[in-house]
Amino acid sequence: MYEIVLRYFMRAKIDAAAKMLRAGSSVTAAAMNLDFSSSRCFAAAFKRFTNRRPGSLLKSL
Repeated sequence: MYEIVLRYFMRAKIDAAAKMLRAGSSVTAAAMNLDFSSSRCFAAAFKRFTNRRPGSLLKSL
């Protein structure tokens, strides 16, 4: 049960990050605004949930 709740909140954070990136935020700014410990941790979590790197989302816009 605990793991399901954690995944739900992580998915919400990743969705919020994707919106921020689409709105023009940098990867580092999105990571810090969503309380990730570093942009590296953020990028790993983003890739785990989306199968894309956050920078590739920026390039596709």
